[in-house]
Amino acid sequence: MTLRVPPGRAGRLWLRHRLDVLRRGLAVLDRKLRILRRERDRLMVRAARAGEEWEAACRAADTWTRRVAMLGGQRAFRLADGGRPAEVRVERVDAMGMSYPGRTAFLPPEPDESAPLPLTAALAPAVDACRAALRAAVEYAAAREAERIVSAQETATGRRIHALRDHVLPRLEAALAAVELSLDELERADGARVRRAVGNRGTSPSPPTHSWVTGNDERERPQPSPGTYREGRGSTMKAAVGDRLVVERHGDAPHRIGIITALHNPEGSPPYTVHWLDEERHETLVFPGPDAHIEHRHESRREGQ
Repeated sequence: MTLRVPPGRAGRLWLRHRLDVLRRGLAVLDRKLRILRRERDRLMVRAARAGEEWEAACRAADTWTRRVAMLGGQRAFRLADGGRPAEVRVERVDAMGMSYPGRTAFLPPEPDESAPLPLTAALAPAVDACRAALRAAVEYAAAREAERIVSAQETATGRRIHALRDHVLPRLEAALAAVELSLDELERADGARVRRAVGNRGTSPSPPTHSWVTGNDERERPQPSPGTYREGRGSTMKAAVGDRLVVERHGDAPHRIGIITALHNPEGSPPYTVHWLDEERHETLVFPGPDAHIEHRHESRREGQ
């Protein structure tokens, strides 16, 4: 499966979110696996004990049925059979996304009052022994089925953890490392361009036709002939710390607004360090162009009043 990572910082945020979700999911699955193992061990002990009780009940039933056969023959069994089936009820346990048998109830058939008298005194203990063996068989079958279901769920959970931890997690981590490396290289290249631009401003200032924000996804625009930075309607752009820089966008896109936090020239001319008031809320070095204007603090206060 190929990861479709969004470009730029959005891709880094997307990958970090996916990794957080995956790590939380792995923690939940690890806890579920521990619980399943404890439940499987408990059901194994229960099934082993129920199997031993079933085997003992079967041996007792065989002993008594042989006695009845020797004393009364097959006719004694036919007369003792009322023809009514026994009833078995099994309660289901719902836990951790699965359902398995829990408690069982064995209801023997009601005695038939019209049945003839037993041919031998050994018939009543033989009937009780057979009912005990049937009850033990029901308990053993329910315990074995519950153990099988929980063991299958444990195996599936272990495979899911293995697939996520050994395949999905390394791919996401590798993709995040690649995105962070590309962003670091981009920021270093932007920083180098900014330093060259600041060093060349004294001899040949070249303001951009659009605002140039370092470390952002906006592309660098072509540079015009030397001139001066303008603030809106022809005046030289001057700003102070705390003023707002507004970059106008084309179409229906909202304007980008930031607070100037540092000046790099004593006279207040560009470039500025701006703290953007968008979702990422990061600081960048900005060279404003004609698409940007300054809103001074005193003007903002008068508008608020």
